[in-house]
Amino acid sequence: MRGPHFWVPEAGAALALGLVLGTLAALAETAYAPPPELARFAAVGFSGRLETDSRLSASGNTILQLRLDMVELSTPSWHMSLEWPKSRARVSLVMEGRRSFSKGMMLNATGVSPIDIEQALYYSPAKNCIPGAFSSLLFSVRSIAVRFLVERLESVTGDAFALAQALLLGIRDDLDPEIPQLFKTAGCAHILALSGQHLSILCSLAGLFFVKVLRRRDLAAAAVPLIAILFTWIAGAGPSLLRAAIMSVAAAAASRLDRPQKGISTLSLAFCLALGVSPPDARSLSFVLSYGAMLGLFFFSARWENFLWRVPTLAVKPLAASLAALSFTAFISLPSFGYLALGGIIASALAGPLVLALMWLILGAVILGSFLPFFDSIFASLHEFLQEALLLIMKMGSSLPVIKPREGATTLAVLLVIALLNLFVYAYPYVEYALNAVRYVPKDPIPTRRELHDHSL
Repeated sequence: MRGPHFWVPEAGAALALGLVLGTLAALAETAYAPPPELARFAAVGFSGRLETDSRLSASGNTILQLRLDMVELSTPSWHMSLEWPKSRARVSLVMEGRRSFSKGMMLNATGVSPIDIEQALYYSPAKNCIPGAFSSLLFSVRSIAVRFLVERLESVTGDAFALAQALLLGIRDDLDPEIPQLFKTAGCAHILALSGQHLSILCSLAGLFFVKVLRRRDLAAAAVPLIAILFTWIAGAGPSLLRAAIMSVAAAAASRLDRPQKGISTLSLAFCLALGVSPPDARSLSFVLSYGAMLGLFFFSARWENFLWRVPTLAVKPLAASLAALSFTAFISLPSFGYLALGGIIASALAGPLVLALMWLILGAVILGSFLPFFDSIFASLHEFLQEALLLIMKMGSSLPVIKPREGATTLAVLLVIALLNLFVYAYPYVEYALNAVRYVPKDPIPTRRELHDHSL
């Protein structure tokens, strides 16, 4: 056993490592910042590589994130081109209408105009955005794989295609705008964002396939992490999915080396690696909420299960997980969004098993339908039924009360109540043990050795 004298040097080493990682991340983040010339001169054209797939905004416009290779600057008296062959600087482009572009594609945009120079956000006419070839063969293969999956999903999901595409690939462009709003109102917007829940479903299905069908438990340990990496690469490494993929691979590697780690240790490793892979993501709300939710699960999930011991076993785990995640993320979501949807606690617990069944059925239908296409219509009917059930849960969750503080002091009071509730739930087992010790103290206590000693001897 390690003594208490080991605590100080270990804490110092952890602090030093944290400071080094933070400094490196801050330095790396400057490499992603837009070039200072954009604030001094008018940019009229960009050329570079797409860092993400195109996505639709709420207003129906296409948004692109471009890693710059060249910028064209212009003034009334001169025209100049600046090139950075190995630049990581990024800008965002907005164009009217819906256009589809894949990650890794080269793009040349002319006739751009600034929307927000500080945020490096520019407008470009759709006709002036000319796509080129993919920058590497890997991006071309990824684009083909995504197109194949989209075609198969459309064949086996019917009217549930838009929701299935959002759950499996993170593409929400085809969703009716009312559906994301319904999930958000119900406090379940995280269901539509690719995260550890979706990755764990995929990995568990892959593990069952190798163990139960192929009878190769030895291959499952190596295949599941590879599938996690492949899925993250195809779907796009957003903050939540990247965190889940790193944790999955790290946990599998530690288990393979017979060095299993606690969840909080794996989460810390994922945080450090994700910070190095994409430093700007650390400032995004999805990044903070993802890690906050995981901290809540690690610290409070078992505590809530113990506190809710009267709840049936089938319901207590999803309910405890919802409460544990909310106990941490409320301190971020309430100041950011201005409200706290209490319906998300119940809706998330009810929707969890349904999303699990829906994703398993989607994956099974994609695989089986490739060989037996006459099953597509049957699978489509099942997916449509599950979609209606999921939307019904979201409508129920959105009808429940919402905490919406009007002033800053009220927000602080709500957060203080949540903090006190967290302390109570965390300390509940110790308080219960102390109360039981007092309540069931024996009336005739066992005498001590001093009391049994016979002084007459």
